[in-house]
Amino acid sequence: MRVELLDEKGKLLQSARDLSDLQQSQRTMISEAVHQHPASTSTKYYWARTKIDTWDIEQLPSTVVEIRGGVKVELFPTLVVVEDAIKTAVIDHAAMAEQMLRVGWIRLFHKIERREIRSQIQHLPQFGTASLWLSDRFPGDRLREMLGDLMARIAFVDTKWHAEALEPGFRSKLDFDLSRLKRVERLGMAAGELAKWLPKLGEANHRVRSLLEKAPSTWGTSVEQIRMQLQQLWDDSFVWNAPWCVIKEFPRYLQSLAIRIERLKATGSSKDQATESSAKKFWDDYQQSLSRSQPALATIQSIAQLGKNSVGCQSLYPTGKLLEYRWGIEELRVSLHSQQLGTRISISPKRLEKLQSEC
Repeated sequence: MRVELLDEKGKLLQSARDLSDLQQSQRTMISEAVHQHPASTSTKYYWARTKIDTWDIEQLPSTVVEIRGGVKVELFPTLVVVEDAIKTAVIDHAAMAEQMLRVGWIRLFHKIERREIRSQIQHLPQFGTASLWLSDRFPGDRLREMLGDLMARIAFVDTKWHAEALEPGFRSKLDFDLSRLKRVERLGMAAGELAKWLPKLGEANHRVRSLLEKAPSTWGTSVEQIRMQLQQLWDDSFVWNAPWCVIKEFPRYLQSLAIRIERLKATGSSKDQATESSAKKFWDDYQQSLSRSQPALATIQSIAQLGKNSVGCQSLYPTGKLLEYRWGIEELRVSLHSQQLGTRISISPKRLEKLQSEC
């Protein structure tokens, strides 16, 4: 099949044998145009802000059109977080713009409510013990920062805690004002959720770490897989982008890994690898799908120019069916290695094959 791209006068601009190839080529061309021809200093928007400490923008538009290098491109207004500073920006990738907007809102609420959030965190039960047990993942003050972002998120941004999908980022001052109604009550309820979760998380992480420290070298491949699974579980951006209904299950995922490690003592690595094989097949496929969903290199480079050490925009977190697929694989691992723990959803290789076809 031949697919053609025509301009408004019917003139052939480009052709390809596959629609996805043509779309990717166009995205790359637009990204390069944006990267090579940044907006001039005269490009001003009424909503543009170089520093945001509260939300005073009546409506942040979802799209704008600019001419870059002679090419008309659709761009997506968003927020960018550079260390503790928050400002507006426009980028050429819709999904990444939505992700950055989410991170910006979470950081803004955390910034505005920092004193109350710090107080709530300090009074979480077993916080000191959990800090010790999670020190390998969140050294120094990083645990407080992670919990602060998570508390701000579930108090103000993602308030439907059982939802599988993420809620769209706010874009209006009305949304902002409504979200802060009963702010102290919202933070108290979010703190209550974290109070039930944090001790379990710390204990489960400590157990896995202790078992891995004693793992013999003969378990090589299995231990390597487990360490990689931990790295993927503790993805740097999970706190902003994984649904809360999934994050709540992290203690169970860690418990499952601990059971897998303990079973290695009796079964050995060969049987463990055979058990893991179906999950590994799906995970390898998921990684390929995730890689295909990433923005073009030129887009990532243009975002990097918005500020050194910008937060939450190094890669695109999965959304939609791909997000469901990713956490479905995690549930399959639980069912394979530790069926006694149960799963959050009904899961099987057949269901994952269906999700695989929909991604």
